[in-house]
Amino acid sequence: MNEFEQIDKWIKAGANVEKGIRLFLKIRPNTRLARLCKLNPTVNQKAVIIELLSIVGKQYSEFVHVPQKDNTPISVRAIIPNVPKIREEWRFLSSENCPMELKILASDKITAYYNYVSAHRQLTDCLTREDCFNTAKMVVMNFLENRSILKEFEFYQEHGKLLGEHPIFSEIKRMQDLRKTGVKELFRKKDNLLESIWRIENEIKKGTKPHLFADRERRLREKKQLLDEVNKIIDQL
Repeated sequence: MNEFEQIDKWIKAGANVEKGIRLFLKIRPNTRLARLCKLNPTVNQKAVIIELLSIVGKQYSEFVHVPQKDNTPISVRAIIPNVPKIREEWRFLSSENCPMELKILASDKITAYYNYVSAHRQLTDCLTREDCFNTAKMVVMNFLENRSILKEFEFYQEHGKLLGEHPIFSEIKRMQDLRKTGVKELFRKKDNLLESIWRIENEIKKGTKPHLFADRERRLREKKQLLDEVNKIIDQL
């Protein structure tokens, strides 16, 4: 059974995310995405799905579902509604030499765009000041995220090398460094991360300095991702 048939069979069987990741690691074991996926499958699962769909060159959006944090399945159409379009606009994404960070950012770019569109539509339905603030925050955050990724794409398309300003580059570097950390240092880092998460969550709950809200949420997300990775490494010891 060739790779096309394997992916086609996986899709028709319901496109389970975990099985999709295992399938990708099997047919593309030596790619950078495979290595990143082993580091953190949860963060990279959307990039894996996009890559599998691009291999077969078909849109199976109605069949593929990616579970969310609340375990409610969401159709990949909401995540990658037009897979070919972004690859036509940014042709380097289909190249074997394309840095995997950019392929991961491609899925994030689509998500940010549709989050922006969805939040923008909700602006006229806000009934309270809090609703307006939260919805406007989503609009601005996703707009800035989309522009940040666009900047990386434009630089790579023009110069053929990474700009590396997007936070994903430092996040991946931190994940890789964790793998080289000693046991004693891992437990110390875990304690520090727990304290940092507690402090940031308290800052968010207090609601002081609202102009720092987006930055605090970003830092909180990064700390939790690092903590998840530290816990995974500790569990494997």
